Amino acid sequence: MTLPPNSETPTPLAPPIGVFRYFMGTGPEDEDEVLLSPEVTYGPPGLDLSCPVALSVAHCADLSGPADATWAVRLKRRTPENKWEEVMSMDEESTSCYGLLEAERCHLLLGRPGRYALVGRPLSQAAAKRLRLAVFGSPDLSNPLGYNLRVYCVDDTPHALQAVAVLECVRGGRLLEEPRTLQFSGDGFSLQVSIQDLPQLLWSIKPFTTCQEFSFAQVWGRDHHPLQCAFSLERLGPSPTPPQLSCKISVRQVKGREQILQVYTPAAESENRPIPLFQPSAFKIPLSIHQRICATFDSANSKSKD
Repeated sequence: MTLPPNSETPTPLAPPIGVFRYFMGTGPEDEDEVLLSPEVTYGPPGLDLSCPVALSVAHCADLSGPADATWAVRLKRRTPENKWEEVMSMDEESTSCYGLLEAERCHLLLGRPGRYALVGRPLSQAAAKRLRLAVFGSPDLSNPLGYNLRVYCVDDTPHALQAVAVLECVRGGRLLEEPRTLQFSGDGFSLQVSIQDLPQLLWSIKPFTTCQEFSFAQVWGRDHHPLQCAFSLERLGPSPTPPQLSCKISVRQVKGREQILQVYTPAAESENRPIPLFQPSAFKIPLSIHQRICATFDSANSKSKD
């Protein structure tokens, strides 16, 4: 969030600016709409600023296709009654709010504190959202020969992956491969996660778990809770050398795209690998440059976003 210079109301009792909080929300009431971003709050309520604040929100909509086959994206705000109200549509001009939709995030100018989120209505079955795939592993504490793999499929936003990282830190898990991105289309087909190329002379896996599946509704659905599947492995006898685990994790949409996560790790290692949090770095434009940039804009009018 960026606050323009001298934007805070100069009163001795003015409340401080609140820190952002991100929520894995349950999505809008409209069943045809999909929650494309975390819900983000700035405040406190009733905060009076003399000019709007700049807010950037990450989203998971895939906008790489033709405009008429992707998404109709809207900014919505929660009311005190916990209902959604529309603030603006990203493909229409608005005099009350400004929005610039980019490939991975949306930049907004907001003059009213509140809880906001981006929602989208798919314009065709070719519309897709980006999923972030990550595999974590940890030794099985109840079995000295066991090892657990956990595969997560979350919306491709930094905050969704951070939530998984926090959960795995508590479990003692470590990231085994750099997270990958998968385009998941709205054509109704499910998502399959399978383990491949596991050395059968060295490892066994719990029966009937080599391929697991999430329904289309679970992936495309209206909530942002991370999808997780687990593979419980066991070494076939003790090893005189530090045991190694090598395999592939395939994540694919039926009749769609596929991503492969390559796993190669010492199965007894407990050291954690740093988790990529993808926190954007903050910066501030000097006031003199800010004024020179503003001087190049068109005059404000009701039919333009300049």
